[in-house]
Amino acid sequence: TVTGRRGPVTFTKRGLKPGQQLILTKPIGTGVILAAAKRGLPVADALAEAMLSMDASNAAAVDILVASGATGVTDVTGFGLLGHLSEMLRASGVGAHVAVESVPILGGAQALLDSGVRSSLQANNEQVLADFVVNGELDARLLCDPQTSGGLLAGVSKDGAQQCVDRLRAAGFVHALVIGEVTTGSCELIRRF
Repeated sequence: TVTGRRGPVTFTKRGLKPGQQLILTKPIGTGVILAAAKRGLPVADALAEAMLSMDASNAAAVDILVASGATGVTDVTGFGLLGHLSEMLRASGVGAHVAVESVPILGGAQALLDSGVRSSLQANNEQVLADFVVNGELDARLLCDPQTSGGLLAGVSKDGAQQCVDRLRAAGFVHALVIGEVTTGSCELIRRF
């Protein structure tokens, strides 16, 4: 079920512009945590954190993104962070640099992935890694983890990005971060800014 209201702005995936910062409003990792829970693994704390994240509405984040002048926006769901970002990049005709170490991650998610736990969609989602140049020895698999009720990914001007993140955090999106920047063409995964 999807509930919502019509807002003053209709966001599309094709609004990203070079020079913008990419903001993610919620941490990722729900797919691998839910997969572990389905297997009966002892992930009570991680599951509780994931449930809180999934239960948080994106409505307040939308209002903040509108006020911050965001242009391209999408939700991060089943195709994972990189899958949805790739859709935005193709639609906008731009590239991006994503700072892998800046992406907020739910507690326990990376350890579960490292131990071999995978969502049933993980292998398909990882095909998107071919769209990116991996700069250095980075493990970007979690950026392909399929999300349930994930956050929003948005392009905001460089000048307004930190204020947008601050407003998101004040509104309860405590994991909101700038995770990358929009470029004129190349798509790279980098360690950090």
